[in-house]
Amino acid sequence: MKKPQSIFDIFLPQRFAAMALLGFSSGLPLLLTSSTLSFWLAAEGVSLTQIGLLGLVILPYSLKFAWAPLVDRTSLPYLTPLLGHRRSWLLLSQIAVMLILWAFRFVTPQEDLLEIGILACLLSFMAATQDMVLLAFQADDLEQKSYGHAEAMTVFGYRFGMLTAGAGALYLSEFLSWADIYAAMAALMGIGIITTLTVKEPTSSTKRWEAKANEPLPPQDLTFSQILRRNILTPFLSFCKVQGWLPVLLLMMHYKLGDNLIGSLSAIFYHDLGFSAQEIASASKVFGMWATVIGGFLGGALISRLGLISSLFWFGLIHGLSLMLYIYLGWVGKDISLLYLTIAIENITGGMRTTALLSFRFALAQKDFGATHMAIMTSFIHLGRALYSAPSGALVESLGWISFFTLVAFSTIPSLALVMWVGKKWKPVHEEAGQVDEIKVA
Repeated sequence: MKKPQSIFDIFLPQRFAAMALLGFSSGLPLLLTSSTLSFWLAAEGVSLTQIGLLGLVILPYSLKFAWAPLVDRTSLPYLTPLLGHRRSWLLLSQIAVMLILWAFRFVTPQEDLLEIGILACLLSFMAATQDMVLLAFQADDLEQKSYGHAEAMTVFGYRFGMLTAGAGALYLSEFLSWADIYAAMAALMGIGIITTLTVKEPTSSTKRWEAKANEPLPPQDLTFSQILRRNILTPFLSFCKVQGWLPVLLLMMHYKLGDNLIGSLSAIFYHDLGFSAQEIASASKVFGMWATVIGGFLGGALISRLGLISSLFWFGLIHGLSLMLYIYLGWVGKDISLLYLTIAIENITGGMRTTALLSFRFALAQKDFGATHMAIMTSFIHLGRALYSAPSGALVESLGWISFFTLVAFSTIPSLALVMWVGKKWKPVHEEAGQVDEIKVA
């Protein structure tokens, strides 16, 4: 009789540990172009108007599908023959992020605000490229049964990178200059660089690029439209060949509908109930982050048992039920124990749901165009966040907090309907015999 695997057996293999380290490298730059950068600029006396305009520098995260085909189709001189296609692009983006972070040592907000904006935009571009390549690397490297476990480790590393660049940077600002803080963050990018140099190139990527190297060269008299179709349009058109691609994109856009409606209003809700800023920070930021990480590991452990579609359905359902705790908290008012309970359950179930959604993307991506397909799906996730968070403030003002959170909880229903629709139309790209995934409702 086969001995059941423990949680340590599942999550500690060397390959999954590498995903956590690469996830850390991927999560580190995000806040250094947004909230941490804004805090630094505000502390130096930069106006809120200017800081708000600098918020545009994160646009590359939403637009990375535009250059994803180039990442999929272009080899890098010297690096690709030496490291392989995915690792070469991963290393290039990580080194670029490190150098840009180091360049922040030489600018000051009062004198070099334009230069800071340019650096932040370049940082977002290369960090978005790193995210894109890491997802493509995972899609090439992992088997379907490993998606949940690997994604849980990646999310853990990503969240820890965000915590380092967020709370860690703010803590260091009490002792170090911001020039030194950004230099320290640049040094931490060495974690990802070392991991990239030591991890193996995915076998499927190696075989694909060896086959490409043996292909006959294309004719030199190709027209511009032929070049455009070959290198840019083909990766996008290939996604349309995925069975059920339209409901899949709708699912990416609406699966987190409830969270997107809440947007950044949860802290304001807690404040209106009478909680202090310190209580909110401790509960929602620090405690909440670890609850999300626990949820990610729990979701990763369950996905291989339930299947991807079933996990999307059941994790989405229990997360929707957890949102009703906001309604109860609104009725009760200020209660620190209930606040922590609400955040614990909502973040744990949210972490499970996020792991399921990200794991589902791996099953959808065709290995030849992994970076493009991942970028397309990620862009629709960001699109849903942008569209549905915009009216949230107006909804609260017109409905009040209790009615608003009731609407948020019931917004889970269309999300689950989309999961069921996708479940009827989709089959895994990497489907193996006997592994068709269905929603198990019995």
